[in-house]
Amino acid sequence: MSSLSSPSGAPTSLSQLCRSKDNSFGPYAGDCRGGFDFTLLFEETILFILPLAVLILIAPFRLYYLLKKQIKVVSSSLLYSKHVSFALFTVLQLVVLILSARSTTLKTKATVAAVVIGFIGALIQWLVSYVEHVRSVRPSDLLNTYLFISLLLDVARARTFWLRRDVHAIAAVFTTGVCFKAINLLLEATEKRSNLKASYKAYPPEATSSIFSRFFFSWQWPLFRKGFSSTLVVDDLFTLDKHLSSENLYGLFRSAWKQAIRVESSPSLFSMTFRILKWPVVSAVFPRLALTAFMYCQPFLIDTAVSLSLTPVDGATMNQGYGLIGASILVYVGIAVSPSSVLQNALADE
Repeated sequence: MSSLSSPSGAPTSLSQLCRSKDNSFGPYAGDCRGGFDFTLLFEETILFILPLAVLILIAPFRLYYLLKKQIKVVSSSLLYSKHVSFALFTVLQLVVLILSARSTTLKTKATVAAVVIGFIGALIQWLVSYVEHVRSVRPSDLLNTYLFISLLLDVARARTFWLRRDVHAIAAVFTTGVCFKAINLLLEATEKRSNLKASYKAYPPEATSSIFSRFFFSWQWPLFRKGFSSTLVVDDLFTLDKHLSSENLYGLFRSAWKQAIRVESSPSLFSMTFRILKWPVVSAVFPRLALTAFMYCQPFLIDTAVSLSLTPVDGATMNQGYGLIGASILVYVGIAVSPSSVLQNALADE
């Protein structure tokens, strides 16, 4: 084991320095774990607690909204599979909590808070999954978004645990939990049209599709296949989502205009239109901002890639190359996907 000198002059091993570094925010872990990793405190607070805290804050409002709706599905194997998978995932989070609490090496200022919130978050995910399944016609956008983002972040955390070399038990349990999170994501992204009650089976495909299907427009693939092999007619087109029907919009505008006339002598059509369509308008803002950010990252990514290509190959540059591969995938997939979310006009939640 290599040794370095501490500020006091006493020899300090690299392992001890890495433990001290992991208890700082970082985010760069320095020479620890090959010089290509985040500090443990940064991963616990930003990569884990932050996205889970957002889910925990949003979940009560979503549950409150859904619990006022009717049950829309019949009992199915998909629901039982979700129960089993989320139950095992919750148990694994409890095991991680116990192992982390007993560990003397894997401890930062946020470790206890992170594992406790992780266990509570697993219970909330299980509850949200059940309520979303039985009271919504489409897979949960909230859970799918969280599970997808957190799964990517958890891969980085699992890598850190295995590189630590002194917490193999926690690394094994945590990695198993990541695998079950991937299973949860697959189950949550599965559409449930075949399990809907008869009164909801007439919903158009877009209204029952997952967030991934809407982003990549895969719900239109059956229509594309049919159009490729034959000439499409009007009857081949999907039913228009009720939120986009002229009858529904006319009813909304008519009632809002009547109410505005009673309150104001000369109501503003612009302000009334924005009040009625505020959520579709606001929902287009964030994808546009994301697209701007991804486009802005492009020249920096290219400049870094060119600079790296002129650098001699060693362990550090290899790690930087792997990081650039991941960054390139993130940027260019983001550029492709961000505009599609702006085009999503159907917000069917009933």
